[in-house]
Amino acid sequence: MVQAPLLQALGGLKLESTTFHQPKPLVLLAYLSIEGAQSRRHLAELFWPSGNRMKSLSMTLTRLRHGAGSIVAADEIRAWSTVPCDTASLLTALDAGDWQGAFDLYRGAFLDGVVLDGWGSELEEWVLTTREYLAERVQHAYLALAEAAAGREAFGEAADIAARAHRLPGVGAPEIETLRRLHVVLSAGGSARASDVLRELQEFGPEAPLSSQAARAALRSMRGTVPQDLVARATTFVGREVELAQLTELLERGAARLVTLLGPGGVGKSRLAQELARAESQALRYRDGVFVALLDSLTDPERLPFEILRAVGLTATAAGDPWETLANGLAERRLLVVLDDFEALVPAAFRLSALLRAAPGLDLVVTSRLRLGVEEEHLVPVTGLRTPPEGRISWEEAEEFEAVRLFAARARQLRPDVPLAEEVEHVVALCRWLQGLPLGLELASAWVRLLSCAEIASEIERDLDFLASTAPTVPERHRSVRAMLEVSWRLLSEREREAMRRLAVFRGGFRREAAEEVAGVTLRLLVRLVDASLLRVSSSGRFDRNPLLAQFVREQLERAPDELAESTSRHAAHMLAFAERIEPTLHGPEQVAGFARLAEEMENALTALAALEAAGDAERALRLTVALAHFWRTRGEGRRALDGLSRNLERTAGATPLRVQATRLAGDCAWRLGAHEDAERFYQACLALTGDGHHDDEHVEALLGLSSVYRANRGELGRARAYARRALDLARRRGTGMPLAHALRTTGTHLVDAADYAGAKEHYQESAEVAAACGDAVERARSNLSLATVLTYLGDDDRAGRLTRESLELFRTVGDRHGEAMALLNLGVNAPNVDGGRVTIRYYRASLEAYRALGDVRMVSHLLNNIAGLLQTVRRPRPALPLLEASLAIQRRIGDATLVSHALFILGQVLEDLGRRDDAYARFAECIDLCRANGEAWALMRALERLSRWHLRGGDRVAATEALDEAEGVAARAGDLGTLKKVAETRALLSPA
Repeated sequence: MVQAPLLQALGGLKLESTTFHQPKPLVLLAYLSIEGAQSRRHLAELFWPSGNRMKSLSMTLTRLRHGAGSIVAADEIRAWSTVPCDTASLLTALDAGDWQGAFDLYRGAFLDGVVLDGWGSELEEWVLTTREYLAERVQHAYLALAEAAAGREAFGEAADIAARAHRLPGVGAPEIETLRRLHVVLSAGGSARASDVLRELQEFGPEAPLSSQAARAALRSMRGTVPQDLVARATTFVGREVELAQLTELLERGAARLVTLLGPGGVGKSRLAQELARAESQALRYRDGVFVALLDSLTDPERLPFEILRAVGLTATAAGDPWETLANGLAERRLLVVLDDFEALVPAAFRLSALLRAAPGLDLVVTSRLRLGVEEEHLVPVTGLRTPPEGRISWEEAEEFEAVRLFAARARQLRPDVPLAEEVEHVVALCRWLQGLPLGLELASAWVRLLSCAEIASEIERDLDFLASTAPTVPERHRSVRAMLEVSWRLLSEREREAMRRLAVFRGGFRREAAEEVAGVTLRLLVRLVDASLLRVSSSGRFDRNPLLAQFVREQLERAPDELAESTSRHAAHMLAFAERIEPTLHGPEQVAGFARLAEEMENALTALAALEAAGDAERALRLTVALAHFWRTRGEGRRALDGLSRNLERTAGATPLRVQATRLAGDCAWRLGAHEDAERFYQACLALTGDGHHDDEHVEALLGLSSVYRANRGELGRARAYARRALDLARRRGTGMPLAHALRTTGTHLVDAADYAGAKEHYQESAEVAAACGDAVERARSNLSLATVLTYLGDDDRAGRLTRESLELFRTVGDRHGEAMALLNLGVNAPNVDGGRVTIRYYRASLEAYRALGDVRMVSHLLNNIAGLLQTVRRPRPALPLLEASLAIQRRIGDATLVSHALFILGQVLEDLGRRDDAYARFAECIDLCRANGEAWALMRALERLSRWHLRGGDRVAATEALDEAEGVAARAGDLGTLKKVAETRALLSPA
């Protein structure tokens, strides 16, 4: 019997031996007693949702000390209770399996009858959740005690205990499983309460009454079938609906008489088998019962028949063969036997075949980490619980996945108010990293009282021993992930252990060819490791391991330094050869498959790169970085590429083709990331390395890079065009090839600046044709995207939209994030201006978010201009103003003259709309001067047309006409239909009425 504590929160709220009765301070004291030390800020927000929270908390703590002595302590940050509480003692008793002590403590529902004025929803939810959680745990304890009494044939006593469990104060809406357990025990004892429970059950669906004889038979069949650790923990079973349905169908149809639940340790095979046993017992499909034999402590196959005999209630004879005794005893019976943890007994599997032949009414369900390898075996692989896919997800969506539900259920058992919804990103990441492994999820959830989910994930990755439990009710093999993995490790042969160690150098999986080349592991040995539940193989033929197992095996490899060094070297050599073989396919007809192959091996590639750099092998490290750079740039990881190229360029020397290519690639990455000064330095260095006539392709690409720098960052459009002309001339002398396609596209961009849309169209079309001839669909899509922009100016919106959508689809297929962002921008430009431009703004914002994630500040500025222009068009100038100011602030850093003129043109319109006419005129004039200085016609014609309207509103028709005539001339030469239409509208305003 547990001594009653000072603070009683069960059945009311009372602080013994004091006259202190104020409810809110006592609820606060109960909260601290149960949840442990808490931050003062959290307590203030929880107990006082409004008003002067911190002051209210301080006054309450003072009242507690004055009214009841030193029962609460606090410092500047936290507060905690120092008084014993019956609720905390109840949890301790339940965790220890001290049922009688728990019953004595549970005087009633938690905080029964306590109501606080003005308590917030969060505190109220904590009280209700804690009340139901405590009551359900006590109810499960009563049920366990009742089923134990039924196991002694004390059915009347069992029914009395079950009746107390049924109407236990504080219990919420009962689960169907709990009601079924109650119904069986109450029916077995002939309790009148059984009919009440049956009515509750029938609310869930059809349910038949049970006679006392049928209920007792069911309880006898379940005798010994529920392991005590499961009952003591009283944890709910989460998920596995598909597996349970599959197993039930197999048994019902008689399609399999020996079913092996095959999977690694900790994946939930035992719990699944026990739930199946429970369901089959309640369904009463097996006339003579359902039994579970727990074999985890058994290592000698000779002891197996004795354990099965004990489980099914038979006795071995002193002199007879136990297998014969078992066969004779089961020959006429119809029953299901679950053999849990069979892997150490696989040598005796042939005995199960003989037993099935001797007992035609027997069905066996076996849980094992190893295949049994007998003819009758029907395999049902058990893998991790379903986890959410990558990407953002709401908490409601996350809870649709079993792994998240299990983690949440176990976490809330320990801390009912844990704010998981606020940490949904980290909860999902944790579940994904553990790959839905139930044991890992349960052990991880135990830390929610102390750590955030992000901190839990970090600790797991750092230390495998972090996932451990000291609970005495947990079986030894499940008290830590390490203990579970060591059991699997001991089951392997030395050859299999060596294979697993050598395979530990792989990250993120591998294919069989790589396993043989790097680790010397044959396909036959791989299959054996799959059969041992240590490897998984996907439908694509890729092998992988659970990350916790990979961490454990890596430790084993690190204990063998010579083996580690050899495996690491072979792995790096393999990945370098692989990347250099795949890289050319990224630019040809097989590029979609090439991107997919590199993506699936990226973890291995990064591991190999780190190993080469650590070994000081800068030459091969640079080769691998160059082979991966195009993939990284395409997938929006230009920073990774630039860092790797820069590091390894510094460690190598000479004008080798490798260093020439690496230097130019570094320039491309730096420019895309907005580091234009670094980009120019790399491009100039590349030109110096290539000289004249050497490495012509890289020379062309470096010239084009400098053209981009001088156009977008130096504001020197004339010099930029000169670089582009030199590049195009050299590329044409070289003939066809991707440098020619790039040079044509860059030249087309300069022609757009000059409003030579017809010339730009020709260059973009030729660029697309060259890329298509090279088999590079991605480069063709980029050229088509540029072509679509010109087609929009020329009024061919249908073709522009079609090319943009086709390009977007391809970019998404290969994962080209820059291309996808640009296509979204184009779709915004092409979208019909209806409903206040909402469709357009949606595309623009999606593009803006993508470019911000990519770190492309130049295109961020472009999108800010476009969004501001749309807002101005729909008469919302005020929110447009800060966007333009932000865009111009970016341009002050990077200096793209074309985007500056774009921003100034829109800013002039916005300022005019806001009534700031003088400021508007200054911006129009500044834009026009900048365009004339750079020969940039796109913004020039538009700014002149707007300036004409400005003069017209001021009454200066002469100046308005001059500006409009110039705008019309530029637009006519360009063929810019949109601007010509606006010119015509303004001309109509100028004409006399």
